[in-house]
Amino acid sequence: MGLVDELRSLGSHYTRTNNQADGARIYSKLDRIFKNEAWMDLFPDSIAFIKWDLISDHYFCIIKAISAVNSGFKPFRFFNMWSEHEGFKDAVMQSWNKSINAHGLEGIMRKLRRLTHVLQQFNRREIGDVEHKFNLAKEAYNSAQCQLQHDPHSAEFQSEERATFENFVQQARYYNSYLRQRSKINWLRFGGDNTAYFHACLKQRKASNRITSFINDAGQINEKFEDVVAHFLNHFRSIMGSQSKATVPIQR
Repeated sequence: MGLVDELRSLGSHYTRTNNQADGARIYSKLDRIFKNEAWMDLFPDSIAFIKWDLISDHYFCIIKAISAVNSGFKPFRFFNMWSEHEGFKDAVMQSWNKSINAHGLEGIMRKLRRLTHVLQQFNRREIGDVEHKFNLAKEAYNSAQCQLQHDPHSAEFQSEERATFENFVQQARYYNSYLRQRSKINWLRFGGDNTAYFHACLKQRKASNRITSFINDAGQINEKFEDVVAHFLNHFRSIMGSQSKATVPIQR
């Protein structure tokens, strides 16, 4: 069954009331909707809507699967496994030592921006798809072990088995580092390589961090991606740059 977590919901926080008056009204959250990893694989963008109706003292719990067509711009992410690669330091220093037509903080900002593109190219060229490489290294190591069992005294098979094992260990280290960082789980609790646990945590983080809809002032749910982006941009633009009345000038 795997990890079980409560499904993200919109609407009322409470799901039941005793409908009493004169200060005896009680609201409670009795009804909950849970999801597991299998559900997230089938419906990654699902969400629950809690709605009230007159026919029952319990609220409706409606589950809707929303398909996010456009996930928007993906920010740059630094992966710790890059620093373990032998060519990482050279790639960083070559980019950083190149001159740039700017000084001070602006020069540092431009160098960092250029470095992000260099690291993205480094990741595609040198690191690649860590999950695919891990699976290939695992299959090669298993194949070398089976081959060595048919001829245990073969020096060629022994050498190949050692080489595939070293490659498997390295790819497993990259892959586990990648999953740990993406899932933000730093303490290993389940033993082994923890890949299944990290995958489950990563799916939960994606589901909880994704915003695919909002409720407007009229109480209507808007799921259009362009409207969602515009709604949040307008909200923060109305806050940033405005004058603050939190301070009062000192009267002399």
